[in-house]
Amino acid sequence: ADDSTKIKSDVAASSLAVSAGTGNTVSVPVSIGMARNEVDQAVNAKLNAVGTSGNKATINGDVEVSTEKDGVINSKLAATAIGVGVSAGSSVAASGGGSLAFNTITGSNNAVISGSYLETTNTGDVSVTTDDTSTINANVKTLAVAVAVGASSAPGVALGMSVAKNNIGFDKATSTFSFDSNATRTS
Repeated sequence: ADDSTKIKSDVAASSLAVSAGTGNTVSVPVSIGMARNEVDQAVNAKLNAVGTSGNKATINGDVEVSTEKDGVINSKLAATAIGVGVSAGSSVAASGGGSLAFNTITGSNNAVISGSYLETTNTGDVSVTTDDTSTINANVKTLAVAVAVGASSAPGVALGMSVAKNNIGFDKATSTFSFDSNATRTS
């Protein structure tokens, strides 16, 4: 069983404020960009109730039960806030920008042989495998600029914040067991 789910997310938010005058001026732009991306995949392969204890299923060759899971999130996020204040009197410029990205890949990835009695011939092998190559690529940027020009007071304040929180699974564990031809666990 295979599953390859992909999300591409591009978010851009911009804000520009320009104020000019002969008296007092104030310029306050705010820009916020936010993305929330989730992939929840359930990839399962199961060989169940094949053969019985008195009548084994004979397979001429290999038996393979496998899963491959490849969840991908590509997230690009940008927020820009630019404030300009120009005055012959006093001028104030304050800008704020923020980018928030929350990306999550969860779900199961199971390969199982259950309640089965198998016998392989011609040096056949029994293989149960899972492979998970899920990835998250997050590129999060914020730009905040404040420029104030005035004949008297001219304060300029800019605040910017970028946050990316990425989760792949919540309990990632890998278990591998090997058995010999007598169904004795060897590792």
